[in-house]
Amino acid sequence: TGGTERTYDPKKALKVLDAAGWKPGKDGIRVKDGVRASFPLWYVSGDKLRQDHALAYASDAKKIGVDVKVQAGTWEVIEPRMPKDAVLAGGGSPADPDFDQYPLLRSDLAGDGFNNMGWYDNATVDRALKAGRESGDRAERKAAYDTVQRELVKNPGYTFLTHIDHLYVVDDRFGDLSTQVEPHDHGLAAGPWWNVEDWRP
Repeated sequence: TGGTERTYDPKKALKVLDAAGWKPGKDGIRVKDGVRASFPLWYVSGDKLRQDHALAYASDAKKIGVDVKVQAGTWEVIEPRMPKDAVLAGGGSPADPDFDQYPLLRSDLAGDGFNNMGWYDNATVDRALKAGRESGDRAERKAAYDTVQRELVKNPGYTFLTHIDHLYVVDDRFGDLSTQVEPHDHGLAAGPWWNVEDWRP
């Protein structure tokens, strides 16, 4: 949906924090009403990609005066902390926007395990998700999901960091290989590798 992209803009972030009353403290971390701009960010231990994302996020946050404390743990450690702590999660489904957005954003699913981990609550989004799920009309569904995207610009609820692009190099001897749209998972189960057992040089 055009106009819904979020740009990386540290200068704008500084202005937003200043306008909201978050002033730099002696150590550079912002403070408002005696509260430091600091929070934990959990990622699943052993996941190098999420670790790299978490560390990069923390590094960028520190530049604007926000102290993000990166912590690793198993899901058994992280899950009880999800109602209050930030979690670097991953997700994606190539099949239908309903598969991702409904469990991620519906307010009636807030706090239901890994559904709506951010406790997002937006009545307009709830109505649009319901319309998108129930309609069989392509134009109506597009309008519903456009509404969701525009609402997320106004009230994000989540910080969406990246969409992982993969680059594959394959010898021409294998001819034209077909790929598939990649879901949340990455690695040998998706991309061009989905039928590697059928390749013939």
